[in-house]
Amino acid sequence: MHLLKLVTCFFLLITSCVYAQPSEPALSKDPVFNAVLLRQIRYPVLAERTGVYTRVYASFRLNEQGHIEAITLISTDQTKYGFGEAVVKGLKHMPALNPRYAGQYIVPIDFAYINYDESPEPLLPPVQDLPIVYYQGCTFLHEIRIVGNSRTYRPNGVLTPTPLNSPGRVYY
Repeated sequence: MHLLKLVTCFFLLITSCVYAQPSEPALSKDPVFNAVLLRQIRYPVLAERTGVYTRVYASFRLNEQGHIEAITLISTDQTKYGFGEAVVKGLKHMPALNPRYAGQYIVPIDFAYINYDESPEPLLPPVQDLPIVYYQGCTFLHEIRIVGNSRTYRPNGVLTPTPLNSPGRVYY
């Protein structure tokens, strides 16, 4: 009887481990992290003026004191318009977070663009698959979306028609 209980408990333990879903990263659920990061990262001026949008992946370490350090851009093809610099600057200016979140993270930052001359829907960059080497030892956070638009840098607030070959359709 004792052996049957032991085998049953072992079976339940094994099946619960196999069917357990991966939990959402705790740092992604932290409202302070999400709200402050959204305020700290700005859409680059040149990119917003020219209608360019993209996605940037950044890796960082949150130390035992809650400070962000060792910031590394994983996708570096956005240097021309300042996307990478905006992400690094935003992460560097984050206040100390809860030290219980200490660890290595990857955060995707989606710079979406709305061209109001064409549609109120944001233009979104395609999702890029990162090589598995970047994931090793890191927790992948939920995407943060920063939105730029075609009305921010119009002279005197006057909207002008956007030609079909406008930079409002550029994915970088």
